[in-house]
Parts: sequence; structure tokens; C-alpha cells
Amino acid sequence: MLVSASAGAALGAVRVARRDVGRLIAITSAGVRDDDPELALWYRLLVRPLLRDIYSDMRLMEDTVRTSGLDWTLVRPVLLVDRDPTDTYRVRDDATPRRGRTITRTDLARFIVNEVDRPQWSRRTPTLAQ
Repeated sequence: MLVSASAGAALGAVRVARRDVGRLIAITSAGVRDDDPELALWYRLLVRPLLRDIYSDMRLMEDTVRTSGLDWTLVRPVLLVDRDPTDTYRVRDDATPRRGRTITRTDLARFIVNEVDRPQWSRRTPTLAQ
């Protein structure tokens, strides 16, 4: 379980270093939420079963972060694509924006940088899509 183990190691390093780390922003996936009605039917029937173990690991990582004692934000993008940024992405808390299927990697990165500079999604799970 690479994702959850990595989160545990990162949180362990913070504790060992005894640094004043107050916030953690982690990226998981919109697919983590089992009951998301906005995920396409083909995705729920074909892809989710294939990625069952990966999503389970991501859920474990999210639980680890939530119980860490840090201020956290768990960013859940939909399918990442290599295109020019749009700067028109949409965000919903703990649910995929309506008909949201993709987001550019640059838009995801910009959301995270903005969140670092101006926290608005503390202890929440924003899902991003175009």
C-alpha cells in the first residue's frame, strides 16, 4: 500500500523532526468516493473495479491524514490531462462537479498553490474538474 505508507512516513518524519508543520495538502482522486453520482457509469462499472486496491489505499491515506492532528486539505481531481490550463475549473466539497470529467495538471497545481497562499479548504476534500 504505497500511498498510505507514504503518508504515514511523511507524517512520521514531521513528528521526528519536531518541526512546526501546521498544514498538509495531499492529492488523492475523485474516484475515492464510492457513491459519487457524477462519475460516469462506464467508469463505475469498468475502471473502479480494476482500481479497487488503489482507491482503498487512497482512502486509508486520507484517514491517516485526517487523524494526524494537522490542518489538512485532501484534493481530489478527476482525470488529469496534459493540455493548456483553462483557469475555469470548478470545485465542490466532497463531490465531483456536475459533468466534470477532466482537469489540466496546471489547473490542479494552481489550485494547490492558491490554497497554500490563501487557505479556503481547511479540513475539507475539494474535488476539481473543468
